[in-house]
Amino acid sequence: MTDMTEPLRKTKIICTLGPSTNTYETVKELATSGCDAFRINFSHGDKTSWNSLLKILKKIEEEEKRYFAIIGDLQGPNIRLGALKDGRIRVKKNQEIRIIKSTITNWENTIALPEKEFFEVVDNGDILILGDGQVRLKVLEKQKNSIKAKVTLPGEIRSRMSIRIEGKQVKLPFVTAKDKEDLVFATKNNFSHIMASFVEQPEHINMLRRELKLVGGEELLIYAKIETKMGVRNLKKIVGVVDGIVVARGDLGSHYPLEKLPALQKEIMQVSREHGKPVVIATQLLSSMVSSPIPTRSEIVDIYNAVLEGSDALMLTNETAIGNYPIEAVRWLEKTIREAEKKINYNSLSFPERTNTPLRFSRGVVELSESLNAYITVYSMKGNAVRLLSIFKPRKGLYVGTNSVRVYQMSRLYWGAVPLFIEAREYEEGLEKTLDFLKKNGVLKTKDIVVATYRMMRGEKHYIKIIEIE
Repeated sequence: MTDMTEPLRKTKIICTLGPSTNTYETVKELATSGCDAFRINFSHGDKTSWNSLLKILKKIEEEEKRYFAIIGDLQGPNIRLGALKDGRIRVKKNQEIRIIKSTITNWENTIALPEKEFFEVVDNGDILILGDGQVRLKVLEKQKNSIKAKVTLPGEIRSRMSIRIEGKQVKLPFVTAKDKEDLVFATKNNFSHIMASFVEQPEHINMLRRELKLVGGEELLIYAKIETKMGVRNLKKIVGVVDGIVVARGDLGSHYPLEKLPALQKEIMQVSREHGKPVVIATQLLSSMVSSPIPTRSEIVDIYNAVLEGSDALMLTNETAIGNYPIEAVRWLEKTIREAEKKINYNSLSFPERTNTPLRFSRGVVELSESLNAYITVYSMKGNAVRLLSIFKPRKGLYVGTNSVRVYQMSRLYWGAVPLFIEAREYEEGLEKTLDFLKKNGVLKTKDIVVATYRMMRGEKHYIKIIEIE
C-alpha cells in the first residue's frame, strides 16, 4: 500500500491504457507512480484486449489493497477510420491518397472508412481533419464510395483515427449501437465512470442515462466531454445534468482557432466550478513525451497553470496509451502537480452559491477546518458527502472512510479525497474506525486537529466533531 504519511497530492491523475501499457509490470508502475484512475478508450481495441487490461487492474487492486476509478470513454457519434495496412502510414505534403468505404484496406496509399454517412456529406474542396489535427487532407475528387485527396499537413495516419470535415457535421445518433454494447460491457465489469463524447445538449446526457438504466448501470457517473462549438454554447445547461466535465482540447482545437483555447478552457472550468462539478483537463498535456523522455518547458507551464486554475484531474491520453515513455510521463505530471499545489490561491477560485442546506453545510465544514488548520475526515456510504466537501477544495485534504467499493472508486476522482476501505454498519462506527486507521498509519499525529463528520440528512440530528489528537 502507498505510504500515507507522504505529502498529500490533491489533483488527480488519469492514465489511458493501450498498447504501451498492456502488461502487468507497466500498469503496476503506473499505479505506484501516481495514477488515480485508468481510462479505457472504447474507440480502440476490443473486448478481448479490454478484459486483459481489467484482469491486470484487478490483480493490482488485490495486491495494493485499494481500488482505482475505471473510466470507459465512449466513441459516440464520431467518425473513425477502419483498419489500415500495417496499422499506420506516414504521408508527405502534396501526396495523393485514396479513401474508400470499407472496414479494412491492405493497399498502399489507401485509407479505409466504414461510415456511409461520411461519403454522403463530403464534397470536392472540403478539408479533412484527422486525429487532433495532426494530419489534414483536401478533397480533390469525390465519388459515391471513394475520395481522392491531397495531403496539406503531413504526418502519421493510424487505424481507428478520428476524421471530420471542417465546417460540416455528419449526422449520427448520439448513442450509437457500438456505444450501447460498450455500456453493457462497462456495467458488467464494474466501471465507475463513463465519459460521453461530443455532448452538445442536455438531452444527450438524458439519453445516455436512460441507456444505462436499461442495462443496470445507473450508478455510473457521467462526465461530459466538451469538444464542439454547440457543446460550449450549451455548457450551462449540460453542466446541470452531468456528474463532471472534461475539457477535450484536442477536438476543441479543430473547431476553434488555437489562440482561443486558453480562454475557452478558463471559461469551461469556471462555469463547471460555479455549478459544483469536477473538471478534467485532457489532451496533449505531455504530448512530446510520446517520443521523448523529457517534456518541453511549455508543457510543464501548461500543467502548472491548469492546477492553479482549480482542475480536479488531469488526463494523459497518447502519452500512456501509445507513447514510448508512459511511466516517465506520469512521474513528470505528478511532480509538476505537487509543485503547483504549493501556490494555489484558493481565494481566487470560484465556488457554487450556497443555495441549499447540503452546500451550506459542506462549505461551513471546509471553512471550519481552514480556520483550525485541521484535517477533514468523513464516513460515506453513498458518496454525496465526499462530492460536496471536495467542491470547496479543503486545503489539508479529505480522508474518506467507506464500506462501498463504488464510493471508493468515485472518491479517487474527487479533488483532495483519499478513500480508505473501512467496514462498518453505522456512520458513527465508521467514523471512529476511520480515525483509528489514520492514527495507526501515522497520518494523524499528536496535536493534530480533525473535523470529523458524515452525511447531512434533513430531519436528522447531525454532529460535527472537532478532535485534537492526544
